[in-house]
Amino acid sequence: MSFKVKNQSKHLYSLMTKFKRSQLILKHQSNNFASELWNEEDIIRSKQFIELIEDTLLHLKKDTVDFIYDIFIYGKKPCDISYSNSTYYKKLNKAANSFFDHFVWEAPIYKTKELKNDNSHS
Repeated sequence: MSFKVKNQSKHLYSLMTKFKRSQLILKHQSNNFASELWNEEDIIRSKQFIELIEDTLLHLKKDTVDFIYDIFIYGKKPCDISYSNSTYYKKLNKAANSFFDHFVWEAPIYKTKELKNDNSHS
């Protein structure tokens, strides 16, 4: 079942920001650095969140996934990828709609509190 929210593009931006942060946590973990910055629960939650987002992206067309990565992961601007503003916003809305048509809102990882950076060790 599809669940719609207002300002889906803003919500997609928020999710992709968490996705990038989760990727950073796992990158640090692979370098044995994460335990100094994040606790084990954050690391596990990051893995689950990445799986949830990647599972959602598997359902989308390649050009939609490429667009999401260009804008939200690589931080490209519309002019960097040769889009006028109107084309960009149409494509952004379409990408957000497609993403949320497949996103699993009921997933336990989505219901957990936002990942926090635990700097208490510093």
